[in-house]
Formats: sequence, C-alpha cells, structure tokens
Amino acid sequence: ATPASRPVFQDPYFQQSIRRGSEWGLSSHQKKRLAKELILLMTTLMICSLFYVWSRIKVIEKGYRLGELRQQQMELQETDNNLSLEAATLRSSQRLEQIGRNQFGLALPKEDQVIFLGAPPQ
Repeated sequence: ATPASRPVFQDPYFQQSIRRGSEWGLSSHQKKRLAKELILLMTTLMICSLFYVWSRIKVIEKGYRLGELRQQQMELQETDNNLSLEAATLRSSQRLEQIGRNQFGLALPKEDQVIFLGAPPQ
C-alpha cells in the first residue's frame, strides 16, 4: 500500500474539538463580545492574584517588623528595670549619708544644734 492509498485516521472527537466559532453558530459580534468578556475575566483574575500576592508580602513584612519591635520592647524593658534599680540605689539614705560624710565632711548635728519649731519635744 502506498502512502496515498492508506486510510487517514479520523477521530470524531478531535474533529469536533477544532471547530471554529462560525461552526458553533457565533456571529462576529458575539465572537468580539466573548473575546472582551474573556479578556475582562483574565484581567480580573490577574488583578486579584496580584492583590493576593501583594497582601501576603505585606503580612510577612509586618510580621518581621512586629518581631523587631518585640525584641526592642524586651531590650527597653530590661533597660528600664536596670535604671529603676540604679535610681533606687542612688536614692538610698545610707548612700547619701556616706557621701555627705566622706565628700562634704558632714556629721550628725549635736543636741544643742537642733532647733525645734512648734511645740517643744517631751
């Protein structure tokens, strides 16, 4: 059998799937409208996809920022605790008395140096 005399394979499903729009009964106006609707649909899907990706990126960025701020908060809380402890130590009456005696040569007053205002002590 020569190649020209061989039967050509014909698949009815394949033949139906390659029909043109005119074979579906669509006018050129309907084809244009269908094309516009498909373009609108694809554009809408693309915009929604881009918005979704953008929002996910923003969530990740905000998560990193939140982690940084929590770390900074912990560091500031530790600094605050240290400064509060240091302030309490600096205000200690024993420390102030020691500085008064050693650096300024102060001493406790004697009885005759104390003057009471108001009612005399009993």
